[in-house]
Amino acid sequence: MTRPDLPDPPDLPDPRDPDPTRVLDGWKPTPGRADAGADPTRVLDGWRPTPDPAAAPPFDPQPRRPAAPRAAAPAPLPDALDLRAPLRASKWKTDDVTDVDAVWRPSAAVRQAALDATATPDDPDWQPSQPGLLARTLPPRVLASWKPQAWIGAVQPVFGAVAQVLNTEQGPVVDTFAPHLLLALWPPQTLRHPFLDRWPQRVLLSAVARDDAPRLLLELIPPDAELWLAEHDLDWALIGEAVLLHEPGLRDFQLKELRAFVDGQRQATWDRVNRAYRLPATGQALERL
Repeated sequence: MTRPDLPDPPDLPDPRDPDPTRVLDGWKPTPGRADAGADPTRVLDGWRPTPDPAAAPPFDPQPRRPAAPRAAAPAPLPDALDLRAPLRASKWKTDDVTDVDAVWRPSAAVRQAALDATATPDDPDWQPSQPGLLARTLPPRVLASWKPQAWIGAVQPVFGAVAQVLNTEQGPVVDTFAPHLLLALWPPQTLRHPFLDRWPQRVLLSAVARDDAPRLLLELIPPDAELWLAEHDLDWALIGEAVLLHEPGLRDFQLKELRAFVDGQRQATWDRVNRAYRLPATGQALERL
Protein backbone atom coordinates (compact mmCIF):
# COMPACT_ATOMS: atom_id res chain seq x y z
CA MET A 1 0.00 0.00 0.00
CA THR A 2 1.44 3.28 -1.02
CA ARG A 3 1.23 6.51 0.82
CA PRO A 4 -0.40 9.36 -1.07
CA ASP A 5 2.18 11.87 0.15
CA LEU A 6 5.15 9.95 -1.35
CA PRO A 7 6.12 10.03 -4.99
CA ASP A 8 5.67 6.97 -7.14
CA PRO A 9 8.67 4.60 -7.05
CA PRO A 10 10.87 4.61 -10.17
CA ASP A 11 10.60 1.87 -12.77
CA LEU A 12 13.56 -0.34 -11.90
CA PRO A 13 15.07 -2.50 -14.66
CA ASP A 14 14.42 -6.17 -14.75
CA PRO A 15 17.61 -7.95 -13.57
CA ARG A 16 16.85 -10.72 -16.10
CA ASP A 17 17.06 -8.28 -19.02
CA PRO A 18 20.42 -9.00 -20.85
CA ASP A 19 20.61 -5.57 -22.51
CA PRO A 20 23.29 -3.65 -20.55
CA THR A 21 22.19 -0.34 -22.07
CA ARG A 22 19.04 -0.39 -19.93
CA VAL A 23 20.72 -0.58 -16.54
CA LEU A 24 20.13 3.16 -16.01
CA ASP A 25 16.53 3.18 -17.06
CA GLY A 26 14.66 5.32 -14.45
CA TRP A 27 17.86 6.37 -12.61
CA LYS A 28 17.88 9.89 -11.09
CA PRO A 29 20.72 11.50 -9.20
CA THR A 30 20.35 11.83 -5.39
CA PRO A 31 19.96 15.47 -4.37
CA GLY A 32 22.95 16.94 -2.52
CA ARG A 33 25.63 14.47 -3.84
CA ALA A 34 28.96 15.80 -5.14
CA ASP A 35 28.70 13.86 -8.42
CA ALA A 36 25.24 15.21 -9.14
CA GLY A 37 26.58 16.95 -12.24
CA ALA A 38 28.16 13.72 -13.70
CA ASP A 39 26.97 12.57 -17.12
CA PRO A 40 25.19 9.24 -16.59
CA THR A 41 25.48 8.35 -20.28
CA ARG A 42 29.24 7.81 -19.96
CA VAL A 43 29.26 5.34 -17.11
CA LEU A 44 29.61 2.46 -19.64
CA ASP A 45 32.64 3.89 -21.44
CA GLY A 46 35.17 1.06 -21.88
CA TRP A 47 32.75 -1.64 -20.74
CA ARG A 48 33.07 -5.08 -22.41
CA PRO A 49 30.87 -8.10 -21.73
CA THR A 50 32.47 -11.02 -19.97
CA PRO A 51 33.63 -13.50 -22.69
CA ASP A 52 32.09 -16.93 -22.80
CA PRO A 53 34.78 -19.62 -23.07
CA ALA A 54 32.47 -21.77 -25.22
CA ALA A 55 31.64 -18.95 -27.62
CA ALA A 56 33.55 -18.27 -30.91
CA PRO A 57 36.45 -15.78 -30.76
CA PRO A 58 35.51 -12.19 -31.50
CA PHE A 59 35.89 -10.95 -35.10
CA ASP A 60 39.19 -9.14 -35.76
CA PRO A 61 38.80 -6.57 -38.62
CA GLN A 62 42.63 -6.61 -39.14
CA PRO A 63 43.83 -10.21 -39.03
CA ARG A 64 47.50 -10.69 -38.28
CA ARG A 65 49.73 -12.76 -40.63
CA PRO A 66 51.28 -15.65 -38.75
CA ALA A 67 54.95 -15.18 -38.13
CA ALA A 68 57.25 -17.07 -40.49
CA PRO A 69 59.13 -19.94 -38.94
CA ARG A 70 62.72 -19.20 -38.21
CA ALA A 71 65.16 -20.75 -40.67
CA ALA A 72 67.55 -23.28 -39.36
CA ALA A 73 71.09 -22.08 -38.95
CA PRO A 74 73.36 -23.29 -41.82
CA ALA A 75 75.72 -26.08 -41.06
CA PRO A 76 79.37 -25.04 -40.82
CA LEU A 77 81.59 -25.79 -43.88
CA PRO A 78 84.49 -28.19 -43.57
CA ASP A 79 87.74 -26.56 -42.63
CA ALA A 80 89.55 -28.14 -45.61
CA LEU A 81 87.16 -26.65 -48.19
CA ASP A 82 88.68 -23.68 -50.08
CA LEU A 83 86.10 -21.51 -51.84
CA ARG A 84 88.50 -18.85 -53.01
CA ALA A 85 88.43 -18.59 -56.84
CA PRO A 86 91.76 -17.93 -58.55
CA LEU A 87 92.23 -14.60 -60.28
CA ARG A 88 92.73 -16.22 -63.70
CA ALA A 89 89.30 -17.85 -63.56
CA SER A 90 87.47 -14.80 -62.26
CA LYS A 91 88.79 -12.21 -64.76
CA TRP A 92 89.73 -12.11 -68.42
CA LYS A 93 93.33 -11.34 -69.24
CA THR A 94 93.82 -9.58 -72.56
CA ASP A 95 97.29 -11.02 -73.05
CA ASP A 96 95.72 -14.49 -73.37
CA VAL A 97 93.79 -13.51 -76.53
CA THR A 98 95.50 -14.32 -79.82
CA ASP A 99 94.55 -13.57 -83.40
CA VAL A 100 92.55 -16.33 -85.12
CA ASP A 101 92.76 -16.84 -88.87
CA ALA A 102 89.19 -17.16 -90.16
CA VAL A 103 90.32 -18.74 -93.43
CA TRP A 104 90.76 -22.48 -92.94
CA ARG A 105 93.70 -23.99 -94.81
CA PRO A 106 93.97 -27.79 -95.06
CA SER A 107 97.09 -29.33 -93.67
CA ALA A 108 99.41 -31.61 -95.60
CA ALA A 109 97.73 -34.62 -94.01
CA VAL A 110 94.31 -33.46 -95.21
CA ARG A 111 95.54 -32.94 -98.76
CA GLN A 112 97.13 -36.37 -98.76
CA ALA A 113 93.91 -37.93 -97.49
CA ALA A 114 92.00 -36.24 -100.31
CA LEU A 115 94.34 -37.83 -102.86
CA ASP A 116 94.55 -41.21 -101.16
CA ALA A 117 91.20 -42.98 -101.27
CA THR A 118 92.49 -45.68 -98.92
CA ALA A 119 92.74 -43.24 -96.01
CA THR A 120 90.10 -43.76 -93.34
CA PRO A 121 88.77 -41.54 -90.53
CA ASP A 122 90.61 -43.84 -88.08
CA ASP A 123 93.93 -42.32 -89.15
CA PRO A 124 95.21 -39.96 -86.41
CA ASP A 125 96.10 -37.19 -88.88
CA TRP A 126 92.93 -37.39 -90.99
CA GLN A 127 90.50 -34.46 -90.95
CA PRO A 128 87.26 -34.06 -92.93
CA SER A 129 87.61 -31.85 -95.99
CA GLN A 130 85.59 -31.29 -99.12
CA PRO A 131 88.08 -33.01 -101.47
CA GLY A 132 88.51 -35.90 -99.07
CA LEU A 133 84.79 -36.47 -98.68
CA LEU A 134 84.33 -36.25 -102.43
CA ALA A 135 87.04 -38.87 -102.98
CA ARG A 136 85.25 -41.27 -100.64
CA THR A 137 81.99 -41.00 -102.58
CA LEU A 138 83.58 -42.24 -105.84
CA PRO A 139 82.83 -45.77 -107.01
CA PRO A 140 85.36 -48.42 -105.91
CA ARG A 141 86.73 -48.88 -109.46
CA VAL A 142 87.74 -45.20 -109.68
CA LEU A 143 91.38 -44.91 -108.62
CA ALA A 144 92.95 -42.06 -106.66
CA SER A 145 96.28 -42.47 -108.48
CA TRP A 146 97.32 -44.06 -111.74
CA LYS A 147 98.43 -47.67 -111.97
CA PRO A 148 99.09 -49.99 -114.93
CA GLN A 149 96.11 -51.50 -116.79
CA ALA A 150 93.84 -48.62 -115.71
CA TRP A 151 91.73 -46.75 -118.22
CA ILE A 152 92.27 -43.00 -118.29
CA GLY A 153 89.35 -40.59 -118.30
CA ALA A 154 88.99 -36.83 -118.42
CA VAL A 155 86.10 -34.44 -117.81
CA GLN A 156 85.80 -30.89 -119.13
CA PRO A 157 82.87 -28.44 -118.64
CA VAL A 158 81.66 -27.06 -121.99
CA PHE A 159 78.84 -24.63 -121.16
CA GLY A 160 76.52 -23.83 -118.30
CA ALA A 161 72.74 -23.85 -118.11
CA VAL A 162 71.09 -22.55 -121.30
CA ALA A 163 67.65 -20.98 -121.78
CA GLN A 164 65.97 -21.15 -125.18
CA VAL A 165 62.73 -19.55 -126.40
CA LEU A 166 60.54 -21.92 -128.40
CA ASN A 167 57.57 -20.81 -130.52
CA THR A 168 54.60 -23.12 -129.97
CA GLU A 169 50.90 -23.02 -130.86
CA GLN A 170 50.17 -21.68 -127.37
CA GLY A 171 52.80 -18.95 -127.75
CA PRO A 172 56.47 -18.51 -126.81
CA VAL A 173 57.77 -21.00 -124.23
CA VAL A 174 61.11 -20.73 -122.40
CA ASP A 175 62.95 -24.04 -122.21
CA THR A 176 66.03 -24.49 -120.00
CA PHE A 177 68.82 -27.04 -120.38
CA ALA A 178 71.34 -28.34 -117.86
CA PRO A 179 75.09 -27.72 -118.12
CA HIS A 180 77.05 -30.02 -120.46
CA LEU A 181 80.38 -31.81 -120.13
CA LEU A 182 82.82 -33.38 -122.54
CA LEU A 183 83.92 -36.88 -121.49
CA ALA A 184 86.98 -38.58 -122.99
CA LEU A 185 88.48 -42.05 -122.50
CA TRP A 186 91.87 -43.58 -123.31
CA PRO A 187 92.76 -47.29 -123.08
CA PRO A 188 95.43 -48.44 -120.61
CA GLN A 189 98.93 -47.34 -121.49
CA THR A 190 101.56 -49.91 -122.42
CA LEU A 191 105.32 -50.03 -122.46
CA ARG A 192 105.25 -49.41 -126.20
CA HIS A 193 102.94 -46.39 -125.70
CA PRO A 194 103.78 -44.92 -122.27
CA PHE A 195 102.42 -41.46 -123.06
CA LEU A 196 98.83 -40.33 -123.30
CA ASP A 197 97.68 -40.23 -126.90
CA ARG A 198 96.41 -36.94 -128.31
CA TRP A 199 93.41 -38.75 -129.76
CA PRO A 200 91.06 -40.31 -127.19
CA GLN A 201 89.37 -43.60 -128.00
CA ARG A 202 85.88 -42.57 -126.84
CA VAL A 203 84.31 -39.11 -126.66
CA LEU A 204 80.89 -38.08 -125.37
CA LEU A 205 78.96 -34.84 -124.85
CA SER A 206 76.59 -35.25 -121.90
CA ALA A 207 74.40 -33.23 -119.54
CA VAL A 208 75.37 -35.45 -116.59
CA ALA A 209 76.32 -33.74 -113.33
CA ARG A 210 80.03 -33.34 -112.60
CA ASP A 211 79.93 -35.71 -109.63
CA ASP A 212 78.19 -38.41 -111.71
CA ALA A 213 80.66 -38.22 -114.62
CA PRO A 214 82.95 -41.00 -113.25
CA ARG A 215 80.02 -43.41 -113.06
CA LEU A 216 79.09 -42.65 -116.66
CA LEU A 217 82.68 -43.26 -117.76
CA LEU A 218 82.65 -46.63 -115.98
CA GLU A 219 79.76 -47.68 -118.22
CA LEU A 220 81.96 -47.11 -121.28
CA ILE A 221 84.79 -49.43 -120.22
CA PRO A 222 84.88 -53.21 -119.54
CA PRO A 223 83.02 -54.29 -116.37
CA ASP A 224 86.18 -55.41 -114.55
CA ALA A 225 88.37 -52.47 -115.62
CA GLU A 226 89.50 -49.63 -113.34
CA LEU A 227 89.44 -45.94 -114.15
CA TRP A 228 91.82 -43.10 -113.33
CA LEU A 229 90.72 -39.50 -113.88
CA ALA A 230 93.60 -37.53 -115.38
CA GLU A 231 94.22 -33.81 -115.12
CA HIS A 232 96.47 -33.47 -118.16
CA ASP A 233 96.60 -30.43 -120.40
CA LEU A 234 94.50 -31.93 -123.19
CA ASP A 235 93.51 -30.70 -126.61
CA TRP A 236 89.84 -30.10 -125.83
CA ALA A 237 89.35 -28.24 -129.12
CA LEU A 238 90.19 -31.47 -130.95
CA ILE A 239 87.84 -33.50 -128.73
CA GLY A 240 84.99 -31.04 -129.19
CA GLU A 241 85.59 -30.96 -132.97
CA ALA A 242 85.21 -34.75 -133.07
CA VAL A 243 81.77 -34.47 -131.47
CA LEU A 244 80.72 -31.70 -133.87
CA LEU A 245 81.67 -33.76 -136.92
CA HIS A 246 80.37 -37.18 -135.90
CA GLU A 247 77.42 -36.73 -133.52
CA PRO A 248 74.24 -36.48 -135.64
CA GLY A 249 71.86 -36.05 -132.71
CA LEU A 250 73.07 -32.66 -131.52
CA ARG A 251 70.34 -30.07 -131.00
CA ASP A 252 70.60 -26.46 -132.12
CA PHE A 253 71.66 -25.08 -128.73
CA GLN A 254 74.23 -27.88 -128.35
CA LEU A 255 75.75 -27.11 -131.76
CA LYS A 256 75.90 -23.41 -130.98
CA GLU A 257 77.46 -23.76 -127.54
CA LEU A 258 79.88 -26.50 -128.58
CA ARG A 259 81.12 -24.45 -131.55
CA ALA A 260 81.72 -21.49 -129.25
CA PHE A 261 83.63 -23.77 -126.87
CA VAL A 262 85.85 -25.15 -129.66
CA ASP A 263 86.59 -21.66 -130.99
CA GLY A 264 87.45 -20.43 -127.49
CA GLN A 265 89.81 -23.38 -126.92
CA ARG A 266 91.60 -22.75 -130.21
CA GLN A 267 92.04 -19.06 -129.44
CA ALA A 268 93.36 -19.88 -125.98
CA THR A 269 95.85 -22.35 -127.50
CA TRP A 270 97.07 -19.76 -130.01
CA ASP A 271 97.51 -17.20 -127.22
CA ARG A 272 99.51 -19.65 -125.10
CA VAL A 273 101.77 -20.63 -127.98
CA ASN A 274 102.34 -16.98 -128.80
CA ARG A 275 103.40 -16.17 -125.21
CA ALA A 276 104.93 -19.41 -123.98
CA TYR A 277 108.01 -19.76 -126.24
CA ARG A 278 111.00 -17.67 -127.20
CA LEU A 279 113.89 -18.02 -129.64
CA PRO A 280 117.27 -17.68 -127.92
CA ALA A 281 119.12 -17.34 -131.23
CA THR A 282 118.56 -18.09 -134.88
CA GLY A 283 118.80 -21.79 -135.62
CA GLN A 284 118.47 -22.92 -131.99
CA ALA A 285 115.57 -24.76 -130.36
CA LEU A 286 112.66 -22.80 -128.99
CA GLU A 287 112.46 -22.62 -125.21
CA ARG A 288 109.32 -22.55 -123.14
CA LEU A 289 109.07 -19.62 -120.79
